[in-house]
Amino acid sequence: MTLTVYNEFGCFQELTQSVEILENLQVFIPNAFTPPSGGYSDGVNDGWRPEVSDVSLIDQYDLKVFNRWGQLVWQTQDPEAYWLGSAQPNGSYFAGDDVYTWVLQIKSNTLVGFSREWKGHVTLFR
Repeated sequence: MTLTVYNEFGCFQELTQSVEILENLQVFIPNAFTPPSGGYSDGVNDGWRPEVSDVSLIDQYDLKVFNRWGQLVWQTQDPEAYWLGSAQPNGSYFAGDDVYTWVLQIKSNTLVGFSREWKGHVTLFR
């Protein structure tokens, strides 16, 4: 990129600087989902996860889901894993309709030391 500046006497000065365009990491986090109930799956919103625009830009990913009492019900380090509504970290039984809190941490060395944490809520409807 070059910037050229002129003064009222017609004199000018130019400054040239290289500009590097970095990859853009976008994250969309849904606020509700409808996992299967009683063995019936409609195939729509059966699992929940944050959608990341380019997984290859992520070096560290940690997603935790908590119930209303602050107990961990699900965790993953895989940005492509879905929470299917389990109520314990080992997925041994399913959670009921409720609002759950989540915390997402992403780190990327590719994006010049990018590190960010998001917090929010997701509603589970069976």
